[in-house]
Amino acid sequence: MKSLILGWLLLIVSFASAQISIHDTLNIVPLSLRDQLVLDEKIDPSSYHLGPGDEILVFIDGIQPVSMNTQVLPDGSIFLPQMGVFHLKENETLVETSARLEGFVKQYVNARRVQVSLANIKRFKVKVAGNVQRPGFLVVTGSERITDVVIKAGLLESSSQRLVQIIRDDTTMTCDVEAFCRLGDVTDNPYVRQGDRIYVPAQDSEFNKISIHGAVNQQLSIEYRPGDTLKRLIDFALGFKPNADSARITVARFTSEGSDYENISLEFHEDLGFELEPDDRVMVYFKNDYKRKHTVEVVGEINIPGFYPITEGEATLREIIEQAGGPTGRASLANAQLIRTQVASRTGRDLARLREMAVAEMNEEEREYWKLLTRESQNLVAVNFARALDAERRWPVKLLDGDRIYIPRLTRTITVTGAVHNPGMQTLQHGGTFDRYLAAAGGFTKRARKSRIQIIKGRTGAWHYADSNIPIEEGDTIFVPEKPLYNRWSIFRNTVSVVAQLSTIAAVVYSLTR
Repeated sequence: MKSLILGWLLLIVSFASAQISIHDTLNIVPLSLRDQLVLDEKIDPSSYHLGPGDEILVFIDGIQPVSMNTQVLPDGSIFLPQMGVFHLKENETLVETSARLEGFVKQYVNARRVQVSLANIKRFKVKVAGNVQRPGFLVVTGSERITDVVIKAGLLESSSQRLVQIIRDDTTMTCDVEAFCRLGDVTDNPYVRQGDRIYVPAQDSEFNKISIHGAVNQQLSIEYRPGDTLKRLIDFALGFKPNADSARITVARFTSEGSDYENISLEFHEDLGFELEPDDRVMVYFKNDYKRKHTVEVVGEINIPGFYPITEGEATLREIIEQAGGPTGRASLANAQLIRTQVASRTGRDLARLREMAVAEMNEEEREYWKLLTRESQNLVAVNFARALDAERRWPVKLLDGDRIYIPRLTRTITVTGAVHNPGMQTLQHGGTFDRYLAAAGGFTKRARKSRIQIIKGRTGAWHYADSNIPIEEGDTIFVPEKPLYNRWSIFRNTVSVVAQLSTIAAVVYSLTR
């Protein structure tokens, strides 16, 4: 039993030792260290330049595999225990360092292979100058790009984003930060390096711009950059709208320092590389009637109410009613309406003007016109539905986009209201005249103004003085107005006042003429 327990203990210890040795051999980067790496993409060993502060993992595959973490020292050297100091070359990439370091290690160790990996990225300072909120030195890492640096420095509204300069050794590069932000092209957004100097110029808020308007997904005005082309600007505008006419593009270009300009006509696919100049304005036109969606609505006593697509100016009222399943058995065609919402009221300005006036300020013509405008629907199309739906008659009523067809329920009633003894609804009598309905309503009250009786048509809202020749139809209203009330004492008082004023005037005139 003791030997069995001892065997298990030896197995556990050996397993733990194996685990530790495996961990030591791989030398896994601790979690806290990995959390510090915030990258937009994996590091490319062929383009990443090692420098002071970089931490590398050196793996030596020999008889006994070994891995070690070490850091590039401030003077650009790497210390390897028991081997000595390895010196980096200026602007050496990770791939180049790995190849040279393998040869260096093999001088001291019998190794099949030596691999160098980047364990942590250096931090260093770069100098930012120009039109930024916080010029001076900024601490950055080797994984940061030019956009990260200028954002840290604080861009101003007047900061140039298309002509940002990186001064590296004896070379000056111009970076287009705007192009990266709009198009995602990383070639316009390089990584910063140790020793870089960054300069952000100012841009003018009004001049040295190029703009694009019309059928593009984003109309904009941006800073001009030498070499800008028509395609580049349209890419910045996020491309054409579906209804853009790419064969009709105009560039307005100034021909003098004044306001004189010329129009240059372009076709997108033929003029992709057309070079723009400062203050050019690009106009992209729309295609006429591109997939324009025309619909009408049918509501009320119809078997299949809803919206129906039409070809504007070709579809007829009868065709759409047939598509909608026809009127129900309860439909009142006599009171059906075709409402044209697309047509603006021709009397809109007059109506707005009269609404601002008091009725007492209106002359007689304005009062009559006011009554006309407020009584009648301005968007109602005059249609005889029974005739328009008759397949035997040629009476095509053409429809427009936005038309609304309303078919009310059949009520077979009319309304008598006003100064009658029994106002209310009555059953429609075939051939009945207004006086028969008034008699059925109990006749006039004492205050009825018999000379002002009105017939209000249910479908149109039009008012007519009562006449036996006007047919009474379903939904009509017969209105008997009342005589106005008179205050006898007020009339007497006003009369005495007027007589007194006239007497005074007469007395004054008499005294002056004596």
